[in-house]
Amino acid sequence: MQAQLWTVSGLATELGRDRRTMAKLLEGLPPDRESRTKKGMDRRWRMARVFAYLAAGEQSQGVALDLDRERARLAKAQADKTEMQNAIQRGELLRADLIGDDLERALGVFRERMRSAPSKLAPRVNPEKPALAQALIAEEHDRILAELAKAFAEIIAEPVGEVTAEGDAR
Repeated sequence: MQAQLWTVSGLATELGRDRRTMAKLLEGLPPDRESRTKKGMDRRWRMARVFAYLAAGEQSQGVALDLDRERARLAKAQADKTEMQNAIQRGELLRADLIGDDLERALGVFRERMRSAPSKLAPRVNPEKPALAQALIAEEHDRILAELAKAFAEIIAEPVGEVTAEGDAR
């Protein structure tokens, strides 16, 4: 069987590249056959030569596919996925998308209770000067809520790291 000769358009189609990109990639590879036609030059290449040329060019640019590295990356990804699924089943991890609304509601209720407590507690804490007691309690509760908000903001902004087998985040 004789090797087929391919045009730039044919190669682009077969290799899933844009025609112009393929033409640019082939600039350094002389065609296997070149002839003049009424429309211009007809250049054709053997697929095996083109493939070898493109692969060599990618290797020289450090883009070559390292099969062992890719297999190791895939194995690690699969192991990480399994580890995470096992941690979820053991109850060590919770899915944020499932608990986010519940956590938001709980924190909203907590915030409202903290904000309403000073007016309820003030007359019991200092019956002679309830306004002073209310101001002091409210000030402390506002400080606590501000610290809580800051802590949650830091947790949300913190990038998610790896979780070790012991469950410690890195």
